[in-house]
This record gives sequence, structure tokens and C-alpha cells, in this order.
Amino acid sequence: MLHSGCRAEEISVYLGISEGTVWNYKKQYEQEGIEKYLEDNYKAYTGKLSKEQETELEEELERNLYHSSKEVVCWIQERWGIVYSLEGCVKLLHRLGFSYRKTKLFP
Repeated sequence: MLHSGCRAEEISVYLGISEGTVWNYKKQYEQEGIEKYLEDNYKAYTGKLSKEQETELEEELERNLYHSSKEVVCWIQERWGIVYSLEGCVKLLHRLGFSYRKTKLFP
């Protein structure tokens, strides 16, 4: 956009970044070239637990009844010292194939 004649002030408004960032990108482009911007540095989120820990969690959930995700969060923290939010734990449980079922009394 700078090469096309746009001012840094306009570019910052169009892209929602500061003018300083526009100049930093220009400087980095001049120093490192376009290859730096074409690199794929994306790393997918793999979760906090290892595959072995996930397997152990699945086994624990199959053996014992937990009434809420809060109980599961506490168990994970006590077992491995890993802190999950309630929402994060629910997403983990869904990913592992578990779902919430309200417990009912029966005679």
C-alpha cells in the first residue's frame, strides 16, 4: 500500500494498526524480504494433557461417576497440577466423547 502511494496514516486506519506498526512492517520487509511474510508458523493447539494423560482421564471417568465438570477440573489439578477452566474442561470432555447426563433417583 505504501508502494502504491497510500500514506502510513491511511494504511493504519484501513488495517486497524498503528502508524508505527506500518513503518515496522516496511522496515522488516526491506530487511528480510517477502519470504518472512509467507512462512507458515501456525501451530495447532494440542491441549494441556498428553495422550497418555487423556487416556488415564478416560479410564478414570469410566470407573468413577463425576457429577460436574468442576469435580473433573479438581481431579485433573490434583493428579497432574494442570489447571483447566470449567469451559475448557467441558470442551475436553466433549472431545473425548463424554457428555453430561443429569443423574436421577430411582427406587
